[in-house]
Amino acid sequence: MGLQVDFSMLDAQDFLDIAIEVEREASEHYQQLGSWMRASASDDVLAFFRAMVGREERHREQLEVQRRELFGDAPPRHDVVAVPWEVEAPDYSRVGATLDLRGALEMALEMETRAHDYYAQAQEYAQDERVTELLEGFRLAEAEHQRLVREQLDRLSDATG
Repeated sequence: MGLQVDFSMLDAQDFLDIAIEVEREASEHYQQLGSWMRASASDDVLAFFRAMVGREERHREQLEVQRRELFGDAPPRHDVVAVPWEVEAPDYSRVGATLDLRGALEMALEMETRAHDYYAQAQEYAQDERVTELLEGFRLAEAEHQRLVREQLDRLSDATG
């Protein structure tokens, strides 16, 4: 899922431009998962999806601040409308006619795992120390997101016993 990226061809601005879009898309995907679950999920789970939207938005905002500090108002190099990065996109082919809560949470876990792996790989190629540190922070944040999703899955398992 998502575009294959040759990280060796990217510079600091590319890393930040793409990461901003990855986080924007992640926010949209959590909004979509929350919409799909609106009729069947508890208020706690819906609040969890809303909180994840907020986390992804904060990540995007942090990246935008760092990008402005490093590159000012330089325009993005990637056409964000024409190129969906889909690093944290759910596997829509698995949705089918219905999607249960467990399936939605498993999709979220897969999204967060792909994002973690993306940031880890990008970090290996980043040359700018500030960008490397930023990518490491986001890699760790994605690991924390995985933990949060696993907690939701555990709660679901406990509830359905």
